[in-house]
Amino acid sequence: MVTKFLRLLAATAAMSLIAVACTDASSSEPTGAGTSQSTSSEPATEPSGDLRVFAFEDSIIPEVTEPFLAAYPDIQLQTAAFGSGDEALTKLESGFQADVVEVCIREVPRYTASGVLLALDTARLDPWDSVFPAFKSGGELDGQTWVAVAQGGPAGVVWNPETVPDGVTSYRQLFEEPALAGRVAMDATPYYMIAIGALALGHENPYDLTQEELDEVTAYFIEHKAQFRSFYQGDADFLSLYRNGEVDAAASFPGYEGQLAKDELEIGFNFAEEGTLTWMCGMGISANAENVDAAYAWVNHFLSTDIQKYFAEQWNYLASNEETLAVLDQETIDSLRMTDPEWLTRAIPTQIPDNYDAWLDAVRQIKSA
Repeated sequence: MVTKFLRLLAATAAMSLIAVACTDASSSEPTGAGTSQSTSSEPATEPSGDLRVFAFEDSIIPEVTEPFLAAYPDIQLQTAAFGSGDEALTKLESGFQADVVEVCIREVPRYTASGVLLALDTARLDPWDSVFPAFKSGGELDGQTWVAVAQGGPAGVVWNPETVPDGVTSYRQLFEEPALAGRVAMDATPYYMIAIGALALGHENPYDLTQEELDEVTAYFIEHKAQFRSFYQGDADFLSLYRNGEVDAAASFPGYEGQLAKDELEIGFNFAEEGTLTWMCGMGISANAENVDAAYAWVNHFLSTDIQKYFAEQWNYLASNEETLAVLDQETIDSLRMTDPEWLTRAIPTQIPDNYDAWLDAVRQIKSA
C-alpha cells in the first residue's frame, strides 16, 4: 500500500489549490496572511465560512472532503496540496494562508520553532479520549499538543517467502546475511536509511548520533554495500523490484500483500528485532488561521472512525482512534498489526535530527561509494 511517508518523497509535486464543493470543484489559490488567534474558545454556532486546508494530496480526496461538506454545508472548503514537509514549511513561513495544516510528527520541532502552528485545545477534539496514548504523545512538545495525530504506520523487514523460506527478523540480516548478498533493497529516505543502519549497529536511539557514530553508520553501509541491489524511492520503485524478482528482502513497510496477491505473489513482514520505526501524521491549526471553529471541525473529522476506517482499509494506515478497531474486520486489523497495539508504546517515531545535513551527506557518501 502507498504510505503517507512515501508521499513525502514527492518533493517536486506541483502546488495545486482546489475549491471543493459538494457538486463540483475549481482551482484557486488562497492569498493573504491571516493573524494568529486563540484556539481555546468554544464555537457559538455551527462552523461556517471559508476553510483552507493545506495537506498531502491523499488527505484531500473526495472520500474525505465530500462527507465533511455534507456534515457542514455552511463551510466553503478550499484545499492546497504539498509534497513534502520542507515545501509546506517554506510556504507557511512566507505567509501562505491556511487554517489547517497536515503535519508529520518528525516536523513538529521545527514547525513550532518557526511559529507556524497554534497549540491545540484538546478539549475541543471530540474523539481525543479514544486516541491511543502513543499517538497523543506523538503530537506533543514542551507540554502542549500541536498535532492531532490521525494516522501512522510501522517500518520493518520484508522478504520473499519462496526464496527466503526462513524469513527475516532483523535489520542486521539485511547487511550481513550471505544468502541475501546483492538481493536486498534499502529505503533511501535519509531519516529511515541512516536510522536503520544505526539500529543494526545496536544504537538504541538512532536519531541521536554524534558525528563519530554517524561516520560509523556510513562506514557500515559502505562495507556491506554489496548486499544492496537498490536504494529505492517509493512504493512503485520497490514493487517493481519485487515483482521482477530482483530482490529477496528489504527494509520496508507492511501492506503490500493485497497488491502483490493480484500478481499471485506473496510477501512476508516482521517488525525488526532492533526496534520498530514508525511514521505518524495528523492535523494542526495554522498560526495565521482565520476560521478556527471550522478548523477544529476538520481536525475532528479526520479523527473520526469513518475517515480512519477508509484509510485503514484503502491505504493500510494505522488508526489513532481506538474506536476505529470496532468498525474494522479482523482481516484488516491483522494486516495493520493492530491485533495487539501494545507495540506502539515501544515504537521509535521517525525524526529530523538536529544534524540532518550531516545525515544527507552520509547518504551521498554511501550511494557514491
